[in-house]
Amino acid sequence: MPVKIAGVTYFRTMEVLNRVKISRSTLLRWIDKGIINDTAYHDRRGWRLFKKEDIVHLEKEARKIQ
Repeated sequence: MPVKIAGVTYFRTMEVLNRVKISRSTLLRWIDKGIINDTAYHDRRGWRLFKKEDIVHLEKEARKIQ
C-alpha cells in the first residue's frame, strides 16, 4: 500500500518490484552497477521509498533490449 508523506505518494520496494516485474536481486544489482540511482527517500527503518518518477525510470530500464 502506498504511503503519503507531506502530500507525496511513495511506494515500498515490494510494490515497485511487483509492478515493474523484476527481482530484488536485479534491483540491487542495477543500483550497485550504477545503472540506476538508489532512491533518495527511506523510511525510519531505512527501507527504500520510491516516487512515481523512480518507477517510470525502472520500467524503462526493465524494457530495454540488449
